[in-house]
Amino acid sequence: MARRHPASAALRSALEEQPDLAVLCTHHPAAHRELFGADRMIQLPIAENAMLGMATGMALTGRRVLVNVARAAFLFSAFDQLVNQATKWRYLTDGQFQVPLAIRALTRGGENLGAQHEHAPHAMLAQVPGLVVAVPGSPNSAAGLLAAALRHPDPVVVLESPALFAPGWESLPEPPTGAGRGRPPP
Repeated sequence: MARRHPASAALRSALEEQPDLAVLCTHHPAAHRELFGADRMIQLPIAENAMLGMATGMALTGRRVLVNVARAAFLFSAFDQLVNQATKWRYLTDGQFQVPLAIRALTRGGENLGAQHEHAPHAMLAQVPGLVVAVPGSPNSAAGLLAAALRHPDPVVVLESPALFAPGWESLPEPPTGAGRGRPPP
C-alpha cells in the first residue's frame, strides 16, 4: 500500500481539527467531499479571480480558507483580489479584520507545460506587503509549511514544486537541520 503524502496528511489533520476550514478547488476527491461535506470542500469552475475573491470574503466573515490553484501562473488573473484586497485588510482596519487565507500553487517543474503554466513567481509574490510566501524543499517541509499556513492569521501562498509530488517522492532527501532558518547549513 502506498504511503500517504505528508502534505495530504497535514491537510486532512487540519480539516479534522479546524471545523471552520473550507477548501476551494476545481476538483476534490469524492472521499473528501463525503468525509467533510460540500460546504467545506467547495468545488468551483476554473476562475481563479472568482475563487480568490470568494475566499477573501469568506475569510473576512470568520472562515479559514485554503484555495488550491493548479498552477502558480493562474494567480496572475487573481492579483487584484490577492494583492489589493486580501493582503490589505489587516492594515486598512488597524487589525480589526484578518484574512486567514492559504493558497497552494504548483510552480514550474520542468514539465514543459507551455508558456501559460510554467511560471515561478516566488520573488514577485515575496515583494507583496502583507503576504507570506512559503517554499517547501521536501515532502515533509511541504506538510509543515501547509499546516503552519492553515493556522496563520494572514494570507499565505505555499509555492510547491511538482517534484515534491511526483512518483518516487518518498525517496527525496530532507534538507539539512537548520537549513532555511537564516543559518548556513553545517
